[in-house]
Amino acid sequence: MDIQVWVGASSLLALSSMAGTALAWRYALHRQLLDQPGGRRLHARPTVRGAGIAAMLVFLLALPAGASWLALPPGSWLPLAIGLLALVLVGYADDHASVSARWRLLVQVLASGLLIWSLLPVPLPTALVALAGTVWLVNLYNFIDGSDSFAAAHAIVLGLVVAICAWQIGDVWLAWLGLALASVLLGFLPFNWPPARAFMGDVASGPIGYLAAMLLLLGWREGSVDPLLPLALLSGLITDATLTLLLRIGAGRRWYRPHRTHLYQWLRRCGLSALQVCGLYLVWALLATLCLWLWPVQWGAAPVAFALIYGSAALLWWRVRRNLLQGRRRNCLA
Repeated sequence: MDIQVWVGASSLLALSSMAGTALAWRYALHRQLLDQPGGRRLHARPTVRGAGIAAMLVFLLALPAGASWLALPPGSWLPLAIGLLALVLVGYADDHASVSARWRLLVQVLASGLLIWSLLPVPLPTALVALAGTVWLVNLYNFIDGSDSFAAAHAIVLGLVVAICAWQIGDVWLAWLGLALASVLLGFLPFNWPPARAFMGDVASGPIGYLAAMLLLLGWREGSVDPLLPLALLSGLITDATLTLLLRIGAGRRWYRPHRTHLYQWLRRCGLSALQVCGLYLVWALLATLCLWLWPVQWGAAPVAFALIYGSAALLWWRVRRNLLQGRRRNCLA
């Protein structure tokens, strides 16, 4: 397929998302859907939330458009769209009026189950592991959406890398999905660029985690993208969110309540800018991906490199966090 067609389609998605985000921003201002500074938040002024709805709606439209373009049956995209729409709707409701964690989790499990049922004809134990991983990615992306451009930038990189790898191998559908994710978030990014004028909100953060899982599972099913690749790209985020959650559970804290004790939040509170923190995590993502890509075959299988990546990420997380906490005692953190 001609590269000009891909560029044109990507540009159309990005511009549509940008225009829609501008409308969502105006709507949120009119409805006073604002995140106020203070508490667990890192921003310094009232900021619109929920503006990510435009990017998600454009992506939803990109599903049937891409399937029609590639002459794919409805079964290739309809279950994905239903699960995504369910998460968008519960996120939209939560951005307007808080939805209980129980109901959010129920929708997440149902949407994730539909995704796995439609993509993976696998034994029940494997399906349950995939279900737990997908639900965790949905929640993880909600957890790490706490600093300007942080969540959007990682999803853009993930989408582009998956798109390029899938396109080279000839998996045009997966390439389209990765490109669509990157494109709609590129349209949103100007509004989320530091200092952000708008936050994506729950209407987009959880659904992006769902889409990340979708790219991983679809690439695994088709054999076009090694599932270790997106996991390596997201290793910094996954390590930070997972270890922080385990630490809070072990300390007996209300782990399900909002907080600002992830490592990326500590770095911000210690004086690094949003772009500096985002850049550090993206550099790690690049190094982790290169490690997986360049891993010599004679040293063992790629899972060995994968274990090394996550082991190194966990060690780095622990060392940096310990240094920051020690700095807190020296009044590094107010």
